[in-house]
Amino acid sequence: MSDLQLATSRFHAPELIAASGLVAVGIVVSPPRWPLPYELAGNLTPLAPVGLREIEDRGEFERRYVERLERFGVERARTILRGFADAYEAPGCVLLCFEDLAKPGEWCHRRVFAAWWEEQTGQPVQELDAH
Repeated sequence: MSDLQLATSRFHAPELIAASGLVAVGIVVSPPRWPLPYELAGNLTPLAPVGLREIEDRGEFERRYVERLERFGVERARTILRGFADAYEAPGCVLLCFEDLAKPGEWCHRRVFAAWWEEQTGQPVQELDAH
């Protein structure tokens, strides 16, 4: 598969995840502790906000999270995500966490990742939503 498609969403969006045709991959510090109605291919902890969840200032959180992403690197992330996609014969991955971005004022590291990925690769990362 030449192009790796990426999208983001939340664990509580099984219909959107299924409709996307993408492999579900968590990017969280701790994956859900309840049964999911779909298979979670794995959790890519290096893309999770490990050690950053207690930072209340959004700007500081984003700066430190992007530093974390930079240390891990686009190519390493692409290689691992492509591995998940290829193993499931899918065009790419949907990266999941918990926040419901439909709620006013809600934000999440998955969209910081999406902006970083687009900046690094030129490839947009769509948020799967019901709107």
